[in-house]
Amino acid sequence: MDSFKSIPIIDVGEIEENNRLKNNTLVHQTRRAYSKIGFAYIVNHSIDQCLVENLFQKSCEFHSLLYEAKMK
Repeated sequence: MDSFKSIPIIDVGEIEENNRLKNNTLVHQTRRAYSKIGFAYIVNHSIDQCLVENLFQKSCEFHSLLYEAKMK
């Protein structure tokens, strides 16, 4: 994986129904972030904030587990 200085930010609010060029740019940015770095921060989506916060909490809980517990 490539090294990086900041987490890639993908703005899905820029998706436009009839703008293939702009949408392809977003697809390229997303593909690069996940294939080269492994993750990205998605902004301007329509996912409920409560669900996002719950996901972050569960992620923190998972990453605090011992290796053996993660592998179960």
